[in-house]
Amino acid sequence: MPRGWFGPKRIGWGIGPSSAEGWLVMLIWVIGLVGLVPFAAPALSRYVGLDAATVQIALAIVWTCALGIVIGLTYRNERT
Repeated sequence: MPRGWFGPKRIGWGIGPSSAEGWLVMLIWVIGLVGLVPFAAPALSRYVGLDAATVQIALAIVWTCALGIVIGLTYRNERT
């Protein structure tokens, strides 16, 4: 069985990256959250008719939900 991208943390509670692919996903998530969301929100707010802060929060929630989906699809509950 292939090793999952995410798994249980070695110390403590929670989930963490357990392979290079998992760390890459986390890096892409951070870059998207810090870099993409603040720049996309003002442009997107003109189209949806909401203020930029509301659109920025909505984008951050959607981006984090996408991360949760990737974690859910690649999680393996095995300690190595």
